[in-house]
Order: sequence, then C-alpha cells, then structure tokens
Amino acid sequence: MFRFIAAVLGFLAAFAVIDTGRAAQDSPSQGKPAEQVQLSYSAWTRTCTREVDAGGKQICVTVKTGRIESGQPVVTAILVEREGESRKTLRVVLPMGMQMAHGTRIIVDSNTPLQSAYEFCTTEGCASDYDLTPDLASQFRRGKNLVVQAINANSAPLTLPLPLADFNKALDGNATDWGSLDDQRKKIVTSLLGIKNEAGQSIVNPTLIYAPWTKFCLRGQDANAKLVCFTGKDGRIESGQPLIAAVLIEPEGETKKIMRVTLPLGVQLTNGTRVTVDGNAPLASPYVICFANGCMSDYEVTPALLASLRNGRSLSVQGTFNTGRAVTLALPLAEFNAAYSGPPTDPKVFEAAQKKLQEELVQRAAAARARAQQNPSGQNPPGDVVAAARTPEPATPAPSSPRPAAVPFGRRVALVIGNSAYQHAPTLPNPRRDAVMVADALRQANFQSVTLQNDLGREQLVNALRDFARLAEGADWAVVYYAGHGMEVAGVNYLVPVDARISTDRDINLEAVSMDQVLNSAERARKLRLVLLDACRDNPFADQMKRTMTTVSRSVSRGLAQMEPDPGTLVVFAAKHGETAMDGDAQNSPFALAFVRNIRTPGVEVRRLFDNVRDDVMEMTGHQQQPYSYGSISGRQDFYFTAAN
Repeated sequence: MFRFIAAVLGFLAAFAVIDTGRAAQDSPSQGKPAEQVQLSYSAWTRTCTREVDAGGKQICVTVKTGRIESGQPVVTAILVEREGESRKTLRVVLPMGMQMAHGTRIIVDSNTPLQSAYEFCTTEGCASDYDLTPDLASQFRRGKNLVVQAINANSAPLTLPLPLADFNKALDGNATDWGSLDDQRKKIVTSLLGIKNEAGQSIVNPTLIYAPWTKFCLRGQDANAKLVCFTGKDGRIESGQPLIAAVLIEPEGETKKIMRVTLPLGVQLTNGTRVTVDGNAPLASPYVICFANGCMSDYEVTPALLASLRNGRSLSVQGTFNTGRAVTLALPLAEFNAAYSGPPTDPKVFEAAQKKLQEELVQRAAAARARAQQNPSGQNPPGDVVAAARTPEPATPAPSSPRPAAVPFGRRVALVIGNSAYQHAPTLPNPRRDAVMVADALRQANFQSVTLQNDLGREQLVNALRDFARLAEGADWAVVYYAGHGMEVAGVNYLVPVDARISTDRDINLEAVSMDQVLNSAERARKLRLVLLDACRDNPFADQMKRTMTTVSRSVSRGLAQMEPDPGTLVVFAAKHGETAMDGDAQNSPFALAFVRNIRTPGVEVRRLFDNVRDDVMEMTGHQQQPYSYGSISGRQDFYFTAAN
C-alpha cells in the first residue's frame, strides 16, 4: 500500500543482492549449495485459447506446474505455440525475489545446460524464454526430467525439477478445453502470455502526486544487523497506483551508498533503467530484483551523483514496458537536500502521513469514477491520463494550401544492431553504444517494438533479420539500424558479422550478409521501410581480398555502393557511396548523434529530417563526411518520428 515503505522493506529482504548479486554472474550453480525443494506436480496439460493474446490470435500452451506443500506454485514451464508462427517458445516461470543478474538455466537429464535472461515479471512470477529448437524438442520427448535452476534473493541456488513422463501424451493428444484448466494455472498463463500491462498502457504523460523526500533509519531483525538509513520519495497517479520510487540507501559504517529506483511490474527486464539529473549525462543500470511492489535497479552513489542530487531540480527515471513503450518519470529534487542532511523521521510518523495521503487518493479516485459515470460518451477532460495517451486527429488542410496528408503513426517496429567486438577485424568502440542510444531514442518516439541486438555472428544476424521479417509483416513502419563494419564487393553491399573471417572474394557470401537480406526483412511493412547504415567505414579485409581476387569483374572499393531500393523504401548511409564514415572521437559516431538529436525534434518530416542529419554531420566533421539517402517514399504522405507539439 505504501510504495516507499515497500521499497525499503524490499531492500532489506534483498540486501545481499547488492554485494553478492554481481559477484557470481557466471552460473546459477556457483556459490552456496543448491536448495532442494519438495514439490507436488500438476500433469502436463495442453490447451488452446484466444483469450490471452493481445491481438486475439489463438495460443496453444502445454503447461506443467510444481508447487510446495502450501499449494503455492514455485516453478512453471509453458510451451507456447502462437497461431501463424512456426517458432515455438518455452517460457519458464519462477516466483518473484530471484536475482535478475543470473537469469535461469534449464537442463534436460544430462544434456548441455541452456541459459536465458529474465524477460519480465508479473504478480504471478518472473519469466525467461527459450527457443524450442528441434534439438531441445527432441530432448523433451526423450527425457525424464526438466531441471530449472536460478539464484534467489539470499544468493542460494535453487534446483527445481519438472518430470517429463507425461509430456508426449499431452503434446500429441487432443487439447483440453480452456475452461477446464484449474484457476491457478489459468491465472498464471493469462498473466504471463497476455503481455498486457495496464500500468504501462496508462502512464503516458501521467500527472503524478508525490510524497515528500523523507529520511528514516532502521535495523534489520538479526542481532548483529546494521543500522541502514533511507532517503526516499515516490510518485503515484490519482488512483493511488504507485509508478516510481527512488531511495538512497546508506548502511552504517560503509562508504558505499546505493540509489535504488523502482518501477512497476511489467517492465522489460532486459533493458534496465536509465537515470538523469537535469541535463547531466545519463546513467544506466540493470534490474537486480523484482518484488510485488515493483522491479528495482541499483546505482552506486558516487560523489558526483550525490552532488547532482543535492543541487539538481529533477531526477528522471526511464524504463521500457512490455508493450514496447518507453516511459520517463520524474521525481522533483527540491526537498532532497534538506531531507538527506537533516535528522531522520520517526517511521511511525511517516507511515501516518502516507496513510493520510492514500486516503486522499482514494477519495480522488472515487470522484474520478463519479465524473466518468456522468460522462458516458467517453470524452475526457483536459489533463486526464488516458486522454494524454491518445493521438490527436490530424488537422484538415485548407483548400487554398494543399499539402500531403499526415499519416497517423500506426504500428512501428525497429531492429537495432551494433557490432563492435570483431574477432578477425579491428574492433569498433562506438557501434554498441550507438545502438543502445538509437534504440532508446526510438522507444522514446513510441515505437511499439524495438529489438536491440549487439555483437552478432553471421548465424545470429541472419536469425535476427528472419525474426524481424515476421515482426515487420503487417506493421506500418519497419526500421533497421546497423552500426559496424560494412563492405562493397562488385557493386553489392554487405554487413560484416563479428565472427566473419574473409580471406578471398569467395568468402563473401559465406561470411557476410548482403544488403538484399536486410531489405527483405523490412519489405512487408505497409507504408514506410527505412534502413540506416552507419557502416561505411574502410573494409578491414580489403588488402588481402585484392591480393586473392579471382574474377576480373569483381572489385573492392572504399565505403558502400550506390543503391536503388524499391519505391516506399528509404536507405540512408552515414557517408555517401564510395566514401567512408568516421567512428567519431566521442562516445558515439557523428551520424548516430545527429540522427538521435533530430528524431527527438517534434514535427520534422522524415525527408527533411535526413536533410538536417546530413547538415549536422557535415558540420560536426568539418565537411569530411556527407550522409546520403537513396530511394523514394510516397509524396502524398508525410511521415514523422515525433509528432508536432
């Protein structure tokens, strides 16, 4: 009920995560002896329904749950088959309170273990996904036990077996009626497959109500427990739903301080959080643990960060929800210094104040419901949270000044790749950072799906493009951004995976990925297909390839070759064909910096936007690098990354 108190108690419950959660990230089997838990099991059951998918597609699940004596589920495995998709996913679900850094590990009998990161948590648990490859499917059919391993909040490894004896019978038999599934498993499946985060849907530009910055000090229950002081603040919407909390944590006798930020359940755990104080450089941190009150990430409070908190105006926290929507929530810092420097508050006094605030919020929520009943048409008053999430209708142009129609955004998807860690070519320091920055900017522009992948080998790159092609089918926009090595051979452009080993021209098709494959991945998008290549650097294999060239008609040139993509597709090079791009002396390349800066500017149409990117890059590089666009898009429609204010 009280967000800040819950964040504090959540910290005390997971205090060891700060020091031990980062120290043993190699394997869930390291550290303390594995805890063996006595479980009872449901049977493997297969059922199909359209009730749990956000898009109304049929989903078939084959599910088994292990419970402790009280009946509480502690491990669930769900084999997911979605209508129209050949890919099958094994989703493993564990209770909240696991250390996020380790992810989960699965083993079928004595086969090679597989490991996966946590994707998200709901009230029913935390999920990690595994591709059900033919090899893994065969292991399930022939195996005796699926073993799931993880690390809990106390840094103890958990080993949780799920027998496979009845798996084949369930998978091959007739599907059980959805209505006959027991309520507990139905609740787990609905929560973990619907991917509908109501909190994430309702917090676009929210109006937050804040508790004051408050400091108090507590001891744990152990006899030798340290005194720990907390200085924290939270923000909620009018209904009382907490959305954001930050607490600075100072254990007695330790110089190290931690700032823990908490966002609601339903965030994408793979993306972590970012915090910014005023206009300072952003900091990023992974999630460390999730409890019922939210998912938490920790930042070491350096002297510089503490100074910025004490002197700043606003602490901004950014996360991404499982809907793909990025959100930035702010906590004012006006009272922070007084609370941090002053004496601690009696926790009972603070709790009484929080209770009073909660009662006021309940009254406001009741008033809001009453207004809604008096306004059945659904028209929302100014400042309403839901109204803020709506896209305004485009204005009708006057007949005397015809102009292209502004196209509503529709569904926009993006694949962002940064290749830095080359194994057989010079490493590039910036692409990975560029990719993270671009992905963040696209999420802030409210792309529904942004897939970020870094340091991909050839097989991984091909799979990423194949997966994105399925995602782009039916989307309105499909955007691919690639930063890394690229090359041109005989007029054909290629992206270079990090494991490429190219000695002769004959190696190209086997080791690199052609631009045609990139274009094909986006071709099914309905309105706009956009490919951005910050890959016009010198070919790292050029010298050895020229020495071994076998065909007179083939050539190796600087930069990339000119392109003529199909109508409706725009390809943008960081440098004009035949020229090379700079990696940049700063943390990011000039092209990435210019692109991100411009897509954050509201009301700039795509064609004009890339004109501005060209001008910015030329200015940054002293006219040594000129980005260039190829292709054409409809002249009767305007496209915007960010709508006009």
